[in-house]
Amino acid sequence: MKIIEFLNEGDVVGFPTQDRKRDVQMDRLRARSSYYNDDGSPTDDHPDLRKPEPHLKLVPIKEEEMSTHDMAMGMFAMQNSQVALVGGMRSGNSRAGFTRLKFMVYDLRGVEGQLQGDEWDEREAGFVELFVKNGTKEVEGLVNIEFPPAKRKGGVGRVAIQSLKDTFGELRVYDIQKKAIPFWRKMGATFYGDSHFTKPLKKTTGVRTGLYAII
Repeated sequence: MKIIEFLNEGDVVGFPTQDRKRDVQMDRLRARSSYYNDDGSPTDDHPDLRKPEPHLKLVPIKEEEMSTHDMAMGMFAMQNSQVALVGGMRSGNSRAGFTRLKFMVYDLRGVEGQLQGDEWDEREAGFVELFVKNGTKEVEGLVNIEFPPAKRKGGVGRVAIQSLKDTFGELRVYDIQKKAIPFWRKMGATFYGDSHFTKPLKKTTGVRTGLYAII
């Protein structure tokens, strides 16, 4: 193959000289020799012996555990210094042994003291629906999470979910849609193909129906 090289300014463009070809060959020999020791054994730099770069594993940032506070009419709130989940109203179909409850989510980051009056409205970020074990305030899973578009990029959703996980030790997530898979992957989720969480999935590509996960 003919190789064209640019020389110094004022020189013509031409093909490599014999000296240049010899220099290239010597460079290649020196590079190859770096793969072997004097006794002929391969060095640590040999391509076949190089250790693969470790894969980065996303580790969600740990949040504070939430404390629980009773409210009127059987409702309750869960709160730490970053986020508050307030409500506990029945919402939708439940599963055996659990009740589906709805909680409003409030962003408390940067708040000093107690929220007053309209400040609660300003701090409202959206709502979550959770499966709570009957007769307790123990959260088992997340059924639904809805934030308006203006609130989705602030990170309060991640804080709320991580706070739930760090409070209850594990959080099951039901009916994950395809567009939400990247978010849950960043949260460190293990995906499942069934609502009984018995079949971990090795990959999520090609999945058309809702997924399930444990974080």
